[in-house]
Amino acid sequence: MYRKVRIVFLSAAFFSIILYFDGKAIAAEGLPKNQYTLEELIRIALEKYEHIKIEESKIREARESGKHLAEWYNPEFGISFGKKNSDGASGPEWNVTVSQRISFPGKKSLMEEIALIEESHARLSSAELKLFVRYEVTRLAYECAYHLQRKRHVTGRLKRFQLIHAYMAGRKVVPPEKKVEQAIVQMRIARFQKEVYKVDADIASVYARLNLFTGFSGDFRPKIQVRWFKTPPSAERNVLMKKAKELSFPVRLQKEVLAGACKNKELEERIAYPDVGILLYYDDARTEMRERSFGGGLSIPIPLFSRNRHAVAIAEEKIKIEKQKLIMSQKRAIEDMKALFARHEYIRSMITKFSINDIKTYEEKMRYTDLEFKKGRVPLTMYLEMDASVHEILEEIFRLQLDLVYIHTSIRFLAAEEVTLEGVL
Repeated sequence: MYRKVRIVFLSAAFFSIILYFDGKAIAAEGLPKNQYTLEELIRIALEKYEHIKIEESKIREARESGKHLAEWYNPEFGISFGKKNSDGASGPEWNVTVSQRISFPGKKSLMEEIALIEESHARLSSAELKLFVRYEVTRLAYECAYHLQRKRHVTGRLKRFQLIHAYMAGRKVVPPEKKVEQAIVQMRIARFQKEVYKVDADIASVYARLNLFTGFSGDFRPKIQVRWFKTPPSAERNVLMKKAKELSFPVRLQKEVLAGACKNKELEERIAYPDVGILLYYDDARTEMRERSFGGGLSIPIPLFSRNRHAVAIAEEKIKIEKQKLIMSQKRAIEDMKALFARHEYIRSMITKFSINDIKTYEEKMRYTDLEFKKGRVPLTMYLEMDASVHEILEEIFRLQLDLVYIHTSIRFLAAEEVTLEGVL
């Protein structure tokens, strides 16, 4: 009896475990989880964002185009029937022809090379989009964290002033000075309520943009784990400037365009030399006697009226234009990087003065001021000044953190570097 009970108990426990893990698996597959790291969000965005799939389709399109251009022209087959008259005698006649067009040497290979350049261009466009998505998700994640910090701070201010207002409203005898103070507090509460609504709208806007990349539903708001920066990430100016000039995506894409223009000029020069046609025929006619003939021939178009000179001239001008565009792209990359580094140096100097480590100190000072105000040792004017000052400093601290993320991701994107940007906290 004991053995049977033990077997039943173990079986029930076993099936319970199976059902538990199956349920967890179903839940994991059916619903997104509530909390994500920055790297997880980036990975999801790179998998889900539809525009990346479009760019990958363009790569396949260019690859198939190259294969198509490498193919030989199809042969042509012809057959004809008729009637032949010869010295009063007549009879049926039929004719068969087979022809093949052969491209002038070098044309096909140049077409393939142009197609390969197009494929390389498509690959670069895809890589540029993927890097953009990586850094845009990073920016949006930090922007979301920034607005959530704002909401926490503004909500805390609102609650403090609501308590002060409740305390003031409880007074039985209110002198004129206190009435004015109560009105000031009421106006501050109204302003804070408006700011809370504004922050909620900002949060909704950020999540909407983020979900566009991640593919989450519009009302889903996951918690995002980001780490703030005690010190700015390192950025080697000379190295990154050089990379921007040579490896930035606008420069590399323009190099591909220039390479395609050069190959197109070579192709236009070859087009002046016409393709060759080979022809085989067989002819069979029956009148009084059976007549048969067969043979072959070669056809070459004569470049009498057009030798494609104007097309070559157009291609040469195109090369000059694309070379100038490349020079302009490199100059633009350098100037953009200089502007970013100027902003980066400013943020680098400010982030040490408005350190993320000082937040607890300022919050503690505000709690002390709040306590002393309730005890009547600090007047309302001083309390309002302290509240505004702490608010401005905390706003500046987190705003600098967000600016640092925007500037540093812009620098890395311009240098075509793929990094995961996170702080150490």
